Amino acid sequence: MVGEAVRAALRSDRGICFDFSSNRYHNDGSTNREVSVVKVRGEGTRSFLNAKFSQSVPQATSREDPTPDENLIRSGVAFESGYLSSKGWIIDRILILAFLGNNEETLDEAYLITSPGNSGSNLYDELAPLVFPMDRVELTHMSDANVMSLACSTLKDAQTSFNNNILGFLFTQASFSYPSKGICNHYQVDNADVYILENTLLSNHICHGYTIFTHGDDASLSNKIWNHMTAEDNNIGPVGVGALEYDTLRIEAGIPGHGYEMMWNGSKKKQIGTMEEEQYYSKANPLELHLQNLIDTEKGCYQGQEGIASMLKNQRGPPRML
Repeated sequence: MVGEAVRAALRSDRGICFDFSSNRYHNDGSTNREVSVVKVRGEGTRSFLNAKFSQSVPQATSREDPTPDENLIRSGVAFESGYLSSKGWIIDRILILAFLGNNEETLDEAYLITSPGNSGSNLYDELAPLVFPMDRVELTHMSDANVMSLACSTLKDAQTSFNNNILGFLFTQASFSYPSKGICNHYQVDNADVYILENTLLSNHICHGYTIFTHGDDASLSNKIWNHMTAEDNNIGPVGVGALEYDTLRIEAGIPGHGYEMMWNGSKKKQIGTMEEEQYYSKANPLELHLQNLIDTEKGCYQGQEGIASMLKNQRGPPRML
């Protein structure tokens, strides 16, 4: 389902939904658009995030919604940052959920969610060798993580669809309040840890909605939610879409994709059987991809900073633009 059919679903209060943990529609001939999750835990979490990624960790971690929520365990910040090579080429756009200073008895921790297409243990494998004892953090590849998003053209419609299709699996509507933009709320539902934030892994220019990240229950809860949302007899449920539809919306919104516009490494030649075919892997600075929002230009000493600073000092600006 592409084109106008996707846009029609987005414009309704049913919306569309993505499962970024399982390629449920792999027969559509599209590429993988799954994500991976890495957990960072320890006293040095904030310093580690600031040193390895291009955006500063926001200071505010308090909830902006004054409505009490009896199901809430803690609130953190949700923000996007660039993961860069040492020369400033962008490797990936990372969604970071950080819980810092919530409890003196609990160590700080954060979850790093890759952009769709960067699945497996790539991020963990690249970061793990860069962790030293003085960093005071431990990394874990979250193999049991499940990430799905619900999206509509307006936030109000997304909340309507969320209420109709997801909320009943979590808690009662009377005791729930939606997290504000930039806030991630952590809940415990049966044996699952559930994190909810206003984000669709796309752009607000094209859709609004919520992402649900769960772990700890062997995907039982996420499977129940997905199966209910996309059931044939659910006339008010969102339309389940796959990687092909995701890429259609991503391109329409002008969002760089991992493995396409964001691919800093890789051979330019790809072996196919006995033939050698030219394969172009782009090396791009985030400024060339209009990803200025991933960079804190006032922050110093992070991976790839020199490459960013060099381009910012160039009076002619970036040599090329997407």
